[in-house]
Order: sequence, then C-alpha cells, then structure tokens
Amino acid sequence: MERYNNWMSYSFDGVEYGTKQTKDSVISINLNKKIKGPLPLYKDALINNARIMRDSYSEPFDVCLSGGTDSEVVVRTFKSAGIKHNTFIFKLENDYNVRDVNNAVNLCNELNINYKIINFNLEQFFNTEALELFNKTLLPMAGRLPRLKFIDYLDNIPIFCDGEPYWRRELESDYSKKSKWLFQVHEDGYSVSIYARSIGRTVIGDWYEYTPEVLMSFKELPLIRQLLNDKLHGKISTNSSRAAVHKDIWPTVEFKPKLVGYEGLSNPVAHRPQFIDDFYNQHMSGIQDTTIKYTKEELDNLLLV
Repeated sequence: MERYNNWMSYSFDGVEYGTKQTKDSVISINLNKKIKGPLPLYKDALINNARIMRDSYSEPFDVCLSGGTDSEVVVRTFKSAGIKHNTFIFKLENDYNVRDVNNAVNLCNELNINYKIINFNLEQFFNTEALELFNKTLLPMAGRLPRLKFIDYLDNIPIFCDGEPYWRRELESDYSKKSKWLFQVHEDGYSVSIYARSIGRTVIGDWYEYTPEVLMSFKELPLIRQLLNDKLHGKISTNSSRAAVHKDIWPTVEFKPKLVGYEGLSNPVAHRPQFIDDFYNQHMSGIQDTTIKYTKEELDNLLLV
C-alpha cells in the first residue's frame, strides 16, 4: 500500500503491513495523518495527487486502463498534469471485455496518447496460475486475481486505479426515513497493494488514495454533499454519480455502468465466465471479506485538524 508519507496503512490481525494468514484474518485500516488548512477543490486535489506521485517516483508510470471511469480519470489527470506514462489495455479472449477495451481505445484516441494492448488468456490463467496466487494472498474475490498477474507484464511502476471514494446509503433503497451515508473500504480493493508489498514490488494499486485530500475533497463536491445529506431520492451509492462529477472537469466523460467487466459480444448481460465462479466455489467459499465503514463525521474527526 503506497501512500504519501504513509498517511494510511493496513494491518492483518494487528500486524501492520502483515499478510493474511488464514481465511478468517481480518484487515483493519490505520489513518495516520491530519490535513491542515482548507481542503483543495476536488479537481485540484486530483492534479496535486498526480504531481506528488510524480515527485515521489521516477516517470514513466505504467497505467492499466480498464475502460471504466476509475482508470479514465487517472489517465485524464496524468494527461492534464503532463505526467509521463505508458498506457496498457489488457484484452481477454473470447471478447470477454470487448466493451471495456473499446472504451479504453476510444479514450486514448480522443486524448491522442499511445497505448499497448496486451492479450491475456483468462481461462488459462485460472487453470494454471490463479491458485498459487490465491494461496499467497487469500484475497476474497476471484475476479481480482488476474490483476496480480498483470504486474508481471509491466516494467515501470504499475498504476492500478482502485481507491475512488465510495459512499453507500445505510438504508439502501428505503427512503421512508432519512439515512446515514457511509464511506466504505473493502478488503478486496486493496488486493493489488497487499500482494505487491508481499513480493517487494513498488506498485500504486490505489491511485485515488495516494494522498488523503482526494478522498476528503470528493465529499465536499456539491453533488456528493446532496447525496450524503440524503437529498437525492433513489440513489443508494455514489457509483452512478461518477460521470457527472468528472464531467465538470472533463466535459467528454461519459456514464459507464459499473458492471463486472465481462460484457462481451457473446455475453452482453454481464455474467462472469463460469470458470471464475467454479474457481471461487472450489477454493474461496467462506473466506472473510472485511468492509470498513466511516460516517462523514468520523472521517472529519480522523483526518482534519
């Protein structure tokens, strides 16, 4: 878990930066920094996040562009900040992720940036290498395992675009009364960072969380403040608002439903390939998957002076 000045760290069963030892091991998150002074605007926080990252490491970075909104924002931010990076798009067999690949290629063409497509055989990976990586990490989501292998294809500091601030309504779709909204941190979202640290590889797996200002500025956006104050009935999370938030910065950002990443020509309804579910059922059923939740007030108390 690469963080500027180690402002955030993780522990397993009380051991900071430890590894998951059993399927029941529980992750905890440690917040180690207070933000002094007024928060920057969200768009400035994104740019500052990228510039601090550049000043901490050597360019170019190797950005994994999935075709979703998270990685699109990273590429757009690097482009806006003039930060050198290579762009890699992993293409799966059988057009499993053809929609996302097309989105990624279209973005690169729009921004006039070079990209490289890497062909990756997903089924072969699950048949030959996934179990070894799972045994090393005990991560709770089978669909995350290929990302661990992606690291081997990248020569510079890999960038994976996890960590975008995610808030969810505690009462879900029940709008009969006012609800709290909770910032959620999921263990599986840190799988790349945890694995990279365990093998001694510098990887920025959670780009949005490199500095805390991105997280804290995001919740102050007018649209997000409306959500967190329960003013937009029908919304249960921030997912469907991501395009609207970033469209104010880059007008050509388009809404992309957050599905499962396998919306192919022959599989348009977003089902994972059966071999992934089979792998999960055989090896991963019952594994502990921790979700850590904070209210807005709790985050403010932990991170603001």
